[in-house]
Amino acid sequence: MKSDSMSQVLVVDDEARMRELCVEVLSMSGYTANAVSSGEKAVELVAQGKFAVVLLDIRMPGLSGIEALKTMKAVRPDVGVIMITGFGSIESSVDAMRYGAYDYILKPFRLEELSIRVRRCMEERESRTKMKALATQVNSLLLGTISALVKSVEAKHLYTRGHSERVSRYALEIATYYPFPDEQKRETIRRAVVLSGLLHDIGKIALPDSVLDSPDKLSDKQWKMMKRHPITGSKILAGINPLKAAIPGILYHHCHFNNPGGSNSYPRGRSGEHIPVLARIISVADTFDALTSTRAYRKAVSKYDAAEVIEHEAGHQFDPEAVTAFCHAFEVCFAVWRIGRD
Repeated sequence: MKSDSMSQVLVVDDEARMRELCVEVLSMSGYTANAVSSGEKAVELVAQGKFAVVLLDIRMPGLSGIEALKTMKAVRPDVGVIMITGFGSIESSVDAMRYGAYDYILKPFRLEELSIRVRRCMEERESRTKMKALATQVNSLLLGTISALVKSVEAKHLYTRGHSERVSRYALEIATYYPFPDEQKRETIRRAVVLSGLLHDIGKIALPDSVLDSPDKLSDKQWKMMKRHPITGSKILAGINPLKAAIPGILYHHCHFNNPGGSNSYPRGRSGEHIPVLARIISVADTFDALTSTRAYRKAVSKYDAAEVIEHEAGHQFDPEAVTAFCHAFEVCFAVWRIGRD
């Protein structure tokens, strides 16, 4: 068995004899085991990245086992924790599992059972690590495929080349500064905003070149066709489970925050807080890149002029909080803006 820090077991118990017995049994089973007598020391070692599995007594002087468990899982979500105690109860068992314990053993226990539980915990931890690595590879492949698809679509049209990738980058920066209620929500939106930014115009794949490359103002018929691209894009992605999180940003990124009935706000019927925050962020990013890009029917404006337009539309076309976040991220966005055109 490997003896590196990721295959070691830490025994945490205030009773010296219990620590000695556990270390002896685990060592005989081929594990590298160490022991400490306090929850505080255990948390310190786990935070340093040491130990794959922790055997943790619930009732100890100082930091309790439950509090140590909560701290360990906060700093090292991947660590496997097995609770051990002579004061077991349904309540403490439920609490331990709720806070992320892998398993729960009551004293007195058969010593061979200890090794079995540790082995199972190691195996599950290894399985989760492999699944996480596989998920990372799949996500990377997915983003690469999406990026290639978007580039192939945009390559046909000189004026939109690179647009979706820049929108994705801008939106990611805006999401970083948006006032979400908690960090978990922020990270959820940040992940979705990358996909949504890349795919926000995917519905334009169904539009004829005469509409996309028109040097003149679109006719009523052409404009009607153009306004269907968010719906078309959402339908294209509806059957692809890994991309469903991006759909709200695609479907509603042209909805105006405080003018749902305007001709430039589509699909109709959504305004204010009823527009998904993902779409509100994409809307600002999309407009910034559109204004600072030359199109067949107009020249690009400066980044500062574009920012002034966006600020002026806060509370009208755009979510005021998304505009504030954009202003905070403006210098970062401009750096990306330059890179995207190098």
